[in-house]
Amino acid sequence: MAIGFLEVAGYGTALYALDKACKTADISILGIDTINPKDTSANIPLTVQVKVEGDISDVAIAMEVAGEEALRFNTKEEIITAVIDNPYGGTKKLANISKVKIETEQLYSAVGVVEISFLTNAIVMLDELLKTSDVKLVGCEKTLGGRMVTIIVEGTVSAVDMAMQRAEGMNNKDLKVAVTISKPHPELTKLFRLKTG
Repeated sequence: MAIGFLEVAGYGTALYALDKACKTADISILGIDTINPKDTSANIPLTVQVKVEGDISDVAIAMEVAGEEALRFNTKEEIITAVIDNPYGGTKKLANISKVKIETEQLYSAVGVVEISFLTNAIVMLDELLKTSDVKLVGCEKTLGGRMVTIIVEGTVSAVDMAMQRAEGMNNKDLKVAVTISKPHPELTKLFRLKTG
């Protein structure tokens, strides 16, 4: 048994990279944590760490894939991956700590992940996505820290693609991620939740 760690800038980046990793290797998501960097002028003022477990070979492959996929939205300097083979008991306890409540797995045709600075921008963006395409809100994460808000919508691949194209077309300077994840891995969907409070 091994534990893998992926640390990146932004929740949207973590979701995208983890989906690719879960589709590549047999891993389970243990939890997710966040850190607010001291430098609030950072492009994405939120560092997200996702912890996974599985056999050593699967975890090693998953972390390699996740690190490569995170480069779509992050620089190399913003990405850290690590693998601990046969972790000591106390290490595993620490890895199981999670800021996001892990929900049950669900199946979706496609999801769109939008990460944008400030709650007002997120609400305006969501309204536009819902008006543009036949998608519905699955989750909104605004409590992880920083000023980033992550919106997750679901629908058919074409509907989600249309919504993500609209998000990018709005030319909002605070938009950090707008990406379609086709057939998200069930492990990844444990991190989707509707947070209204």
